[in-house]
Amino acid sequence: MIRMAPEASMKTYIFGLGTGRCGTQSLSRLLDSQTDSMITHEYGEILPWTIKTDRLDRKLQIISERSGVLVGDVASYYLPYVNHIIDKTHNRVKFIILKRDADEVCDSFMKKTSGRDHWRTGHGRPCRWDVAFPKFNDAQDKRDAIRKYCDMYYEMCENIPDELKYTINMTDLNVPTRCLQMLSWLRVEQPVYKKIHTNKNLQ
Repeated sequence: MIRMAPEASMKTYIFGLGTGRCGTQSLSRLLDSQTDSMITHEYGEILPWTIKTDRLDRKLQIISERSGVLVGDVASYYLPYVNHIIDKTHNRVKFIILKRDADEVCDSFMKKTSGRDHWRTGHGRPCRWDVAFPKFNDAQDKRDAIRKYCDMYYEMCENIPDELKYTINMTDLNVPTRCLQMLSWLRVEQPVYKKIHTNKNLQ
């Protein structure tokens, strides 16, 4: 059973979501640059798309013990665990949903995962990230499978309670006013905009 740190009830948990290849690393850097925050990117073990709550609980335990008022992590694989996260944090959680044009996401994944295929069983060489994605074995090809994944991902995001989520486009991560609006929604005290650059390899 997960036992949150004694001071955990005073914290706000922040989890960044997105398909991947959409600026999640940049989002984590922006959030982590705020005063009294500790937000990481893809911390620890990769969570499987097929829910394994014990693995998430181990992560939540460690995150709850971090110093800071704002604590959390940014990774695509938290989406299937949203309801469990809400329950375990007693609604003291906020989700930032990061979006990018679906065709651009497909292009980027196609380039990044050359020789691998996380979205279809038995295609490409095995990779530790395979477990983090749903499978679309009926897809016409790899690109079609990635597109189906993107569509499914953001359809699932629609089920997150409105009061717990904030959606921002990847291109807005370098727009000060948009970032400050997001930080204000998170109730960050004295929010600071830090110029960030999305992953230079994010093409």
